[in-house]
Amino acid sequence: MDLITQGTYAGRVRVNDSIQDVGMDKSSKGTPLLDVVIALTHVLDGEAWRDVTPFDRHLRIYLSDAAMDTAKEKLETIGFNGDFLIPQIDGDKWIQLACTHEDYKGKLYEKWELANWGGSKERQAPTADVLRKLNARYSSVPKAQPVALNSEPPGPSDDIPF
Repeated sequence: MDLITQGTYAGRVRVNDSIQDVGMDKSSKGTPLLDVVIALTHVLDGEAWRDVTPFDRHLRIYLSDAAMDTAKEKLETIGFNGDFLIPQIDGDKWIQLACTHEDYKGKLYEKWELANWGGSKERQAPTADVLRKLNARYSSVPKAQPVALNSEPPGPSDDIPF
């Protein structure tokens, strides 16, 4: 199988006989996951979307206890109905996936993830006690000698001997 070019693709949940191709599965280690088949129809070409011959790829969202916070954000992003017994995704929603290539045991594979995914996690400052310790540590480090900054970048020298 030829690898798809790395990049950002867009499509919608694949539908077969009026039924979305969304279902529960588990990893080889037994971790539950939601498997969503996306029918990709567009690729981002620079700043514009270009049609491509449709092809399917799986978006697998792992549902372990440790991954649940991130999984919930991903599921909400794609319009999940919140029911793992009868999972559905908002059929009108375009889903953008990013394709990268990863080496596994000497062979390249496609890796598919939600595009531009970083979640919407807000900053969580350390406790006030940790911040006070950082302030104390910073204050205890000797000051470095300041570097002289010129107001203009250096120009060609007039002292060239030839």
